[in-house]
Amino acid sequence: MSRRTDDEINAAITTSLKKPREEGTDSSGKVIDVIGYTLKKSITRDRVGRHRLTGPPEISIDDPKCYAKKSRISKPDGQFYEKYFIKISPDGFLYDPFGLHTEGKEAEFAREEKLGRPTWSWVDITKRCFNFYLQYLETRNAGYLKNAEREIR
Repeated sequence: MSRRTDDEINAAITTSLKKPREEGTDSSGKVIDVIGYTLKKSITRDRVGRHRLTGPPEISIDDPKCYAKKSRISKPDGQFYEKYFIKISPDGFLYDPFGLHTEGKEAEFAREEKLGRPTWSWVDITKRCFNFYLQYLETRNAGYLKNAEREIR
C-alpha cells in the first residue's frame, strides 16, 4: 500500500468538505425570491387618527436602506418555507433607523479592519421577531423594537 502525501490528503479533505453551492440555493433548498423592506416615510392614519397598518414598503435587497428581508425557499419535496433576516450590529443590537447612534449609518463599513466589509450583518431570526421589527419600521413605536430585540436574545 502506497503512502499518500500531505498535499493529497489536504486536497481530498477540502474537496469533500467544500462542495460548491450553485447560485440561488440555500442549505435546504432553492431560493425562489427575496423581498427587502425599508422604513415608511410617513405614518398613515384613518379619519379618527389611528394608525392604518399597511406594511412597510418593499425595496431592493442591494439597497443600503434595506433593513429586513424575507426569502422564500423551496424544498426538494416541493414544499415552501420562509426565512427571515434583520440587519444587526457587531454588538448584537438591531439596526434602528431612528436611533441616536445609528441614524444614517446603514452603509457604513468597518474601519478598523479596513477590509471593506459592512459594519452591519444579516442575522436569521424567527417570524415573530421579524413581525415586531416590521411593525417598528412602519409605526416608529420603540416598543416593537424592544420586543424584537428580546426575541433574539
